[in-house]
Order: sequence, then structure tokens, then C-alpha cells
Amino acid sequence: DPAWGFYPKLADFNGTNGRSPYGSLIEADNNILYGMTQSGGAHNHGTIFSYNYKTYKLAVVHSFTGNGGRSAYGSLYKAKDGKLYGMTASGGANDQGTIFSFSTERNEHKVLHHFDGTLGRSPYGSLLQAEDGKLYGMTQFGGAHGFGVVFSLLPSTAPVYTKLADFNWTNGAWPNSSFVSGDGGKLYGMTESGGTNNFGVIFSFDTNNQ
Repeated sequence: DPAWGFYPKLADFNGTNGRSPYGSLIEADNNILYGMTQSGGAHNHGTIFSYNYKTYKLAVVHSFTGNGGRSAYGSLYKAKDGKLYGMTASGGANDQGTIFSFSTERNEHKVLHHFDGTLGRSPYGSLLQAEDGKLYGMTQFGGAHGFGVVFSLLPSTAPVYTKLADFNWTNGAWPNSSFVSGDGGKLYGMTESGGTNNFGVIFSFDTNNQ
């Protein structure tokens, strides 16, 4: 509480309810906070959890199984349809990560895409929904050169995943962050390495020119 300078601890992770969260919290339409842990839970592959700040209750709403993804490093993202969308850095059919949706109404986790390496693998950031309704993100590895990709996912009953660009070191390499949106359909991001000095780049991606 910045007015009082008071710091109350609200909940403890204990392994069973998850451990080692890397991302941030997000408030869903039901006024409950949701987040992910990188490990812990029923299978030690991480959890999706809820925190009700009115009742001070932390609850596991999904334990990652491995086949459905594991090791989530980013944050959940609330899309226009009210669902939460996220990614895992490993697990899934190819053990190279997944994209998933989570319905807070039904506490339902659904895998929408299994990364396969060729089209990207191991995302460490979060998703962002652009003006065209598609979810955009980056993977840290995979793609034509192994330095990661930019991709989109059209969320629907039959989700459509599209690789949009390959990082090639000259234009950046190994992104582990997320996009922010700018004007006119442009997205902005960064890479950890690559570029002229091999120290990373800032770049833009125009969603209108695909």
C-alpha cells in the first residue's frame, strides 16, 4: 500500500501449489488474478493459479502435465474473447513448447499449438493480441536459422498458426521478451543477441504487411 508504506505478504508458494513464477499477474473478467509458475504442481511441470484478493485465497486451477506443456516463463494474456492465453517453453507433443487457452469460466486448459522447431520453439515471453484479432509472439529458438521466429495465432475453434519471420542474427537473435503494440498495427520487440554489435536489437513488425 503506497499510501501507508505497508507490505503485506498475501500467499506463499509451497511446491504443491506451484513454485518459481517468472511472469506477471493478470486480472480476468471475474475480478480474480491469474498467473503461472514455472515448476511445482501435481506433476512438477508448473501451474496456472488464481488469487482472489477479496477472500485472500490462492488456488491451483491447472497443473501442467508435460504433454500439455511445461515450464511457463511468460505471463497470461487476456484476449477480447475473455479467455486467457499463454505459452510454455517446453513440453507438448514435441517437447518444444505449446500455446494454450484457459477458460476462467470452466477452468479449462486447451492446447492450441505444439511447437515443432522448424516453425519455432521455446517461447519465453507472452502473447499480445493486435488490432486484427490475431495473437502475436516470439520464440527464443527454432526457425530457419535456430535464432527464433515471429509468429501469429488466430484463436478460433480451429486455431491457425503462422510463422511470419525468422531471426537471422543480423536482424536479431534469441528473443526472450514480449511485444508491445504501437500505432497503425505495428508491434515492437527486442532480442537478447544479434545485430550489428551482437548485443541485441530493437525492431518493429508491421502486422499489415504479412
